[in-house]
Amino acid sequence: MEKEIGLTEARSRLSEIVSDVLYERDTYIISKQGKPAVAVVPLNVLDHWRAERARLFQVIEEVQAQNEDADPDELMDVILDAQQAVRTGQSAASFGQ
Repeated sequence: MEKEIGLTEARSRLSEIVSDVLYERDTYIISKQGKPAVAVVPLNVLDHWRAERARLFQVIEEVQAQNEDADPDELMDVILDAQQAVRTGQSAASFGQ
């Protein structure tokens, strides 16, 4: 379950928050001055995020390597077309057309 609390309350309940996250798999959003500032999540969530981030950067590096000789303006056009297609629900086959 996701819970939101202020920084002052989080400071006084840190041990309870850690237990909730560790044993109950809860997630806490801690606010500072009324605005969400940080999240306390189970470690497996952080591990998953790190793995996904690493995969994303690997894909970016592969795409860059495959297109190192391409015209940057043409690549930007393809990227913008793909972005628009995703936003409007078009198929991936229409990218760059």
